[in-house]
Amino acid sequence: MKKVEKIKNKCLFCGNDYEIYPYQVVKSSYCCKEHQFRDRSRVNKFLGIKPPSALGTKHNKKSIEKIKIARAKQNPPTSGMKWTPETIEKMKNSAKKRGNVGAVGRKGEKSYSWKGGITPIAVAIRMSSRYIEWRQQVFIRDNFTCQKCGDNTGRNLNPHHIKPFSILVDEAREYMPLLNPYDACILYYPLWDINNGITWCEDCHIEYHKKNDNKWTMGK
Repeated sequence: MKKVEKIKNKCLFCGNDYEIYPYQVVKSSYCCKEHQFRDRSRVNKFLGIKPPSALGTKHNKKSIEKIKIARAKQNPPTSGMKWTPETIEKMKNSAKKRGNVGAVGRKGEKSYSWKGGITPIAVAIRMSSRYIEWRQQVFIRDNFTCQKCGDNTGRNLNPHHIKPFSILVDEAREYMPLLNPYDACILYYPLWDINNGITWCEDCHIEYHKKNDNKWTMGK
């Protein structure tokens, strides 16, 4: 059996070359896990995405003991404390004044941050392997260089949709109404046309969207 030779790929974070097998090109964009994490943190901050909550994670026995000791030192301890009916009523009235009537009342269209249900779709698309592949192809074609200012440091590049990302998503929804929005976007070819993408550095990208602000401000 013929041995598969490795090829060189450029890390999206540090810009250095590293070796991978040809079949890893689609999924591999970073030379190490640290750079992948740091770049994702920077992208999440740019897109306004909060990191996943630790709610629901399980502590090991050592951590549980430390938590018990810390709670025991509290003065007075809050563990097991129950609210009085008067306090509960005050909390309800305060929530009503703010417009937050329980957790259910803050979900969906009733949420103060509601934008038409676009965020989950946008985030899901940008986390997909299809988007990562499209971004990689745009960067490779443009030689990892900002097409506005010529920055080629390789650490702050963004792929920009010439025809806005939001318009393409709306078109996908319109042309394929029987599919859920995510599947429609994944199958909609114009959204993944490499000729509709261009490499910009982070500063040029932000400057553009400040001047052309709309409901999908960043990361088009």
